[in-house]
Amino acid sequence: MNASAPPPTHAGLRFGSDERDLMAVWLPESADPAPAVLCFHPGRFRKLARPSPVRTAPPVVRRDLLALVDEGISIVAPSHHGAGWTPFEGAVRALQFVRGRAGEWNLDRERIAAMGTSSGACLSLWLAAHADLADPASEDPVARESTRLACAAVNQAVTSVDPRFMADLMPGSAVPGRFLKQFYGLEEAELDRLPPETCRLMEELSPINHVRRGVPPTLLTYDDPLDAPYGIHHPSFGVAWRERIEAVGARCDLVARRRPVGDSRTRSIPAFLLDELKGPGSG
Repeated sequence: MNASAPPPTHAGLRFGSDERDLMAVWLPESADPAPAVLCFHPGRFRKLARPSPVRTAPPVVRRDLLALVDEGISIVAPSHHGAGWTPFEGAVRALQFVRGRAGEWNLDRERIAAMGTSSGACLSLWLAAHADLADPASEDPVARESTRLACAAVNQAVTSVDPRFMADLMPGSAVPGRFLKQFYGLEEAELDRLPPETCRLMEELSPINHVRRGVPPTLLTYDDPLDAPYGIHHPSFGVAWRERIEAVGARCDLVARRRPVGDSRTRSIPAFLLDELKGPGSG
């Protein structure tokens, strides 16, 4: 796979109503409609952080992912920002925006994937698991586009943003309390007396709660081994996801510190995307 890093075809392209809703797009030279991968960056699930600045320069995308452009795969890097619903709404809008440009950009509408790290991984899995969010009755043509994905490949995924789920998953860990404060602006003592609307938000924004039959193939990779101390990127999140995926008859590969879990296949994220979008052995 060529490791060249081509300049974006489009940079600073506005896809939503917020001035921070910007994306960079790398389009391959292709006679046939090309697959596309939305790459969601990490580091924006911070309720108490200052608003992220407007950026017009292309976001940083890993060089091995940009190398997929040489394999005939489009790369799209949208921004996401804010707290609560906002990043998820932005991810939905970015996906629908890209699918709406399929004709103009020579994209294959049926072969659109998502990948990301940390918060970007959570957004990718949420889109992959969630029922189609298209609104056929909308006056906005972008909102009428499907949000279905062909696959998702992620690193360091938090598969639930519900601190109650985290407390059960990682007993005795300080992670749930820290996440409750960071993401929801609440103190750990409030965990047992959350208002119903907060509980509903936690449940809705957790990718694992949307796993259903028909979920596309997923790859989850983690930097730490299964026996590592608990942390917000612990592979136990991936174990819980894989169990839920297997229960509905879908396919998931889970790799922790380069070791496959169960019968998972050990593949890099670029190799997984190339296989799923172009066919095994492509490139």
